[in-house]
Amino acid sequence: MESNIVSIVSISTFIFWIFHVQRRVFFYLYFWQLKSYRVDRFLEEIKRNKEVLFPKICIPALILILFFNLPVNANLVFYLSAIFYLILGCRSFALIFAKKWKMPSFTKKMFLFSVLAFIFLAILCFYFWRNIVIFILLLEILMPIFIFLSLGIIEIPANIFKRYLMFKARKKREKFKDLIVIGITGSYGKSSTKEFLYTMLSKKYGEDKVLKTEGNVNTEIGVANTVLKKLNNNHKFFICEMGAYKRGEIRIACNIVMPKIGILTGINEQHLALFGSMENLVSAEGGLELAENLPQNGILVLNGDNETVKLKYQVPSTKYQQIFCSTKEKTDLWTENIKVEKDWLYFRVCDKARENADFKINLVGRQNIENILLAAACAKELGMSLSEIAKACEKITPQQGAMRLIQSPTLADKSRTLDVIDSTYSANPDGVLAALEHLKLWSSCQKVIIMPCLIELGPAAKEVHQKIGKKIGQICDFSIITTKDWFEEIRKAAVAEGMKPESIIFSENPQEIFEKIKPFLQPENVILLEGRLPKELLKIVLN
Repeated sequence: MESNIVSIVSISTFIFWIFHVQRRVFFYLYFWQLKSYRVDRFLEEIKRNKEVLFPKICIPALILILFFNLPVNANLVFYLSAIFYLILGCRSFALIFAKKWKMPSFTKKMFLFSVLAFIFLAILCFYFWRNIVIFILLLEILMPIFIFLSLGIIEIPANIFKRYLMFKARKKREKFKDLIVIGITGSYGKSSTKEFLYTMLSKKYGEDKVLKTEGNVNTEIGVANTVLKKLNNNHKFFICEMGAYKRGEIRIACNIVMPKIGILTGINEQHLALFGSMENLVSAEGGLELAENLPQNGILVLNGDNETVKLKYQVPSTKYQQIFCSTKEKTDLWTENIKVEKDWLYFRVCDKARENADFKINLVGRQNIENILLAAACAKELGMSLSEIAKACEKITPQQGAMRLIQSPTLADKSRTLDVIDSTYSANPDGVLAALEHLKLWSSCQKVIIMPCLIELGPAAKEVHQKIGKKIGQICDFSIITTKDWFEEIRKAAVAEGMKPESIIFSENPQEIFEKIKPFLQPENVILLEGRLPKELLKIVLN
C-alpha cells in the first residue's frame, strides 16, 4: 500500500515538475534569444541581475538537497519535495493561463534549439531515474548552465555553418563588380538612416535597383544571408546596416560586402560594457573598422554634431574623402531654419556649392534631422540633387521602430484623445534624452514618462542615468521606472531638479503602472513610452 502511494506521489510530482521545468526552459531560451545567443551579453546581464543566474526558487531546492544528505527521515524529505513541485507546477499552470510565460520566437533556429534541449533533458532524466528527485532539485539550481551547455553543443556546428555562409556570401558579392555598397554603423540611428537613404535612392533609381538589409538585421550572418538570398543583377546599390557587440565584427561584415561609402551616425556609451573600453567601441561602432575597409576612392559620411566623432575624425584622411554633416554649424552639408512640430520637421539643407532645398517631413523628433542629413549627403554623392532628395523625403513616414505619435482615446471621454509617444523600439542614451527634449513641445499639460533603466553601459551607466534623471526632473510631471538597476540615481537627479519624490516611482507590474497613470489619462496630456517595456503594459496603455 505504501509503495503504491509513493509511486502515485512520484508520478504526480514528476508531471508537475515537467510543466514547471518547461516554463523555466522556455524562459532561458527566450533570454538567450533576446541576448542574440551571445555569452558576453549573457554575462553582462548576470552582473546587472543576479536573479537570472540564481532565482529565489533555488534556495528551497538547495535546502532539500542538503536534507537528503542529513540524517533526516527520507520519506519526510521526499514528501516535502513533492509539495514543493506541486506548488511550482500549479504556479506554472496559473501563469500560462494568465499568458505570462516568457516564450521565445520560434524561428527555425529556436525550434531546433528547443527540441534538442528537451531531448537532452529527457536523456538525463532517464539516466538519473534512480535518483530522480535529487536530479531535478539539482537541475533547479543548474538550469542556466544546462541551457548554456545545450546551446553550446548546438552552436559548434552552427558556427561552422555560419563561416561557410559568410565565405559563400563574399564569393557571390565579388561577382557584382559595379555594385555600390553603403555601410552604415554607429551607436544609434543606423536603421533610420538606412530607411531614409533607401527612400531617397528608390525615388530616383527605382526600388528594384536598391537593396537594403531588412529591419534591424545588422550582424555578420544577417548581412551574409541578405547577400545570398536577395542580391541580384538588377541591384545598383546595397545599403548595409552594420552592428557590433565586440571589436572586429564590423571588419568581418566589411570583408563580406566591400563597402565603397561609409556612414557613421554617432558614438555614445551604448554597449560599452560589452566592448570593455571606449577604444574598442570606437574601433567598431565608432566607424574605424568601416573606415579602414573603404577603398582608396571611398567616402566616409560623418555626423558633425557628435562630439566624439568630431574628435576622432578631426584629421582628414589621405585614403578616403570625409564629408561632415551638421545641424549646428556650417560644414560640408548643414541645416538652417529648423522648426520642430509635434509630428513634423521643417528645415533647409545647404552645401558649400550654394545649393539648398527646403524639407518638410512627417517624422517625430528633432534627432531624425541628423539621420536625414547623413542619408542626404550620401544620396548627393550618388547623383541626386538636394531638391530631388527633398522631394523623395515627402514619402518618408515613421517606420517600424521609429518614434511615433499616437492619438489615444481618454478613459472618461472616448471622443477626446491624449498624446502617446511610442519610443519603445530600443533605448540608447542619446535617444532617451532626445525623446525627453521632444516633450517640451507640449507646454500647458502634464507630461509622463515610463521607461526601464538602460543596459550594457558599463562604467558610464551611473553618469548616463544621472543625466536622464536630471532631464526628467526638468521636463516631466510624473515618472515610472520599470527596472531597479539605476532607479535611485535617476530619482535623486530628478528630485535635485525640483521633482517631488512621490512623482518618480519604481514599478514593474503593468496593472499597477496603469493604475498610477490613470489620473494623467486626460485630454491634451502626453505620455512617453521609452525603451523596451513589458508587452502587457504596452497593450494596456496603447489600447
